[in-house]
Amino acid sequence: LARDSYPLYPRKIENRDVVEAENNLLIARNQFAQALAEYRIAILEFRRDTGTLRVTARSTNPGLSAVLANAVVEEIRRFDQFSRSTRARDAVVFIRARLGEARSELAETEARLASFQEANARIGNSPRLHLALKRLEREVTEAEGLYSLLSRQYELAQIQEKKEAPVFSVV
Repeated sequence: LARDSYPLYPRKIENRDVVEAENNLLIARNQFAQALAEYRIAILEFRRDTGTLRVTARSTNPGLSAVLANAVVEEIRRFDQFSRSTRARDAVVFIRARLGEARSELAETEARLASFQEANARIGNSPRLHLALKRLEREVTEAEGLYSLLSRQYELAQIQEKKEAPVFSVV
C-alpha cells in the first residue's frame, strides 16, 4: 500500500509522537497487507455516509481471522485515541503560549497608563490629554478582556485534554 494513497493521511505530520504513531500504523498496515496477500483474509471498507469502518477477516482458520480483525480494530482505536489527545494537547500548548503573550501585553499596557497618569497628574481641561487618557484606559480594558478570555479558554482546553475520549465503538 502506498503511503500517499492512504486516505486517513490528508496532511503532512510533523509532531514526533504523531510520526511514531504513524510509523506504528504503517508497520501494522504492512503486516496486514502481508496477511491479506498470504491468506486473503481482511477487507477494510469505510463508509463516509455513516462514518463507519468495516473490518472483515476470512480464512480457513476462524481463530486467525478473529485475531487479525481484532488487531486491526485495536490499532485503529489506538491511533484514534492518540490523534485526539494530540490535538487537545496542541490546543493547551497554543493557548498557554498566547496567554503568556496576553499577560505581557496587559502588563505593558498597564505600565503605559500608569506612566501617563504619573506624568500628567494634573490634566486640567486639556482635551488632548483627556483623549490620550481615555485611549490608554481603553487599551487596558481590551488587554484585560483578552487575558480573561484566554484564561477561560486555557481552563477549558485543560479540561478537554483530561476528558478526551475516543468516539469509537465496535459493533
